Amino acid sequence: MKILIATSFAMDVGGVTSHIQTLERALRKKGHETRVVSARRATLLEKIAMTVQNGGDPDKARIGVSERAVQRAVEPIRRCLVSGGADLLHVHDVRMAAGCLNLNAGLPLVLTVHGPLSREAAMMGLGEGRYYEYLKQKEKFVYESVDSIIAVDTLQKQIIVEDYRIDPDKIHVIFNAVDTDLFRPQQPDAEREARPFLLVPRRLVPKNGVHVAIDAMRRLSDLDLELWIAGDGPERRKLERMRQDFGLTDRIKFLGAVGTPEMVALMNRSAAVVVPSVPASGVVEASSIAALEAMSAAKVVFASDLGGMAEIIEDGSTGVLFSPGDAEHLASRVRAYWHRREKMREIGERARRYVVEHHSLEVWVRRILEVYGGVLHR
Repeated sequence: MKILIATSFAMDVGGVTSHIQTLERALRKKGHETRVVSARRATLLEKIAMTVQNGGDPDKARIGVSERAVQRAVEPIRRCLVSGGADLLHVHDVRMAAGCLNLNAGLPLVLTVHGPLSREAAMMGLGEGRYYEYLKQKEKFVYESVDSIIAVDTLQKQIIVEDYRIDPDKIHVIFNAVDTDLFRPQQPDAEREARPFLLVPRRLVPKNGVHVAIDAMRRLSDLDLELWIAGDGPERRKLERMRQDFGLTDRIKFLGAVGTPEMVALMNRSAAVVVPSVPASGVVEASSIAALEAMSAAKVVFASDLGGMAEIIEDGSTGVLFSPGDAEHLASRVRAYWHRREKMREIGERARRYVVEHHSLEVWVRRILEVYGGVLHR
């Protein structure tokens, strides 16, 4: 097949980028022809210009920036479709899906939902006004119009069904996957860290709960370890102030955004990985790609007991769960396992086997191809 994969998000770093890159590799390995189309990130000057153009109205500016990003990204899709260059469109966000639907191309369109876009806007303080309503309307239009929906965990399906009254038979739950050949256990370099560290591979936004990991560190002063945070985002300054207020500047490092090769190395060098997500404005962590990558690298993942993480981790067997938002519980769970290195090694090995069996590319892409086949048949 010839498959166009599209998103209105910039393909830089993060879970959606990792997901799309992994999907492209997996489809090509199966002999399918793929092309990825994405929008570029709007510059600050573009955002300012759009705000001025709309009389200083921030909601109108946000809608304008969003629409322009989609228009730019849809144009190469239009050209490709005119030349008959695709059998199917697989889109990874609501805004891009709406743009593709407006092309009236007549091609089957599959949408993967990584999270509820309007709820994520509310999490960032945009839970009312025209921009929020714009996103809600886009979601309703797209969910009703696409041929098939893939949800990355059970909760995402539940939200679409309950909030938008979409037929549940239209939605397929396919958990995220990981390239187990790329994220695999590796011997770290001969050069050892000055101190062992816990790795938090998270974008710095409210739902990812990085503040919980920082709070837990001040409760672990008896352990000789550090916390390394790999990711960037709007909460960075707030979290850096928190580190300073807790007197942890010598024990917590902010690494900024990290690409895939460096992330593989960091996970292998780490003592364990922490995924401390919390509910935020109705947004709950899906089947975290970062958690699956760490498990694939045979690392113990300390994860919040919620959403998709509770579906992919069996506490004490393939990872360690703690109460969401509870820094004391996280600290106590880290302390309970810290000196049980043989137990941590066993959990890591079981986690690796679980991911290979249930979340490898072979299993994942087979299910996605079944969805493609269904819409093409119809």
